[in-house]
Amino acid sequence: GGPPPPDGAASAAAAASAARLHAALAWYAYAAARGLAAAHVAAASAHMAAGDAPAAAAALSTAAAAGVPAGHAGLGALLSAGAAGVAADPPRARAALVAAAEAGDPAGTLSLAHAYRAGALGLAPSPPRAAALVQAAAAAGDGDATFELAYLHRDANASGLPVSRAKFLALTRRAAALGVADAAACLGGLAYAGDEGVAVDYVAARRWYDA
Repeated sequence: GGPPPPDGAASAAAAASAARLHAALAWYAYAAARGLAAAHVAAASAHMAAGDAPAAAAALSTAAAAGVPAGHAGLGALLSAGAAGVAADPPRARAALVAAAEAGDPAGTLSLAHAYRAGALGLAPSPPRAAALVQAAAAAGDGDATFELAYLHRDANASGLPVSRAKFLALTRRAAALGVADAAACLGGLAYAGDEGVAVDYVAARRWYDA
């Protein structure tokens, strides 16, 4: 019995992947040692890709302690749900996301908006506060936030924002320009069906679907 011998190609690929990770982390450590605290965020991404959530949490904590907005955002996101080896910690997650939003980090601002919308992380549900945060993230150039904001203007909801077809379409186009695939698909669907006041245009629909 016993397991079969490892496949040579698979073993070589795993070794190459480990070598790339080691090299990347070495460069990030080099950059961080020379004062580039944001390198800890890049290191965290590498650790997460390798499945090492505890190392990612440590790197993000270091970045956050150095005042890097993306460090706060990443730490808040990780501690919101937890991961293998990292327990969810709602109070710390909330504090990290608040710090990220106060520093103007778009991803952290949007994550905090979602927490307010859902009443998560110990926050009382507040659709108006969530909408304000989505607006802030969109103003900072976040494509996902821009598309969310579009839908907040599409139908009546608890956000308090006015229903506006013009804003819905303008924001959806802006989100598509920012690379949000769902926004491009939405515009393709509108052009195909002639919905939301958009004229039927199969050529435009195909262009949006292919974007």
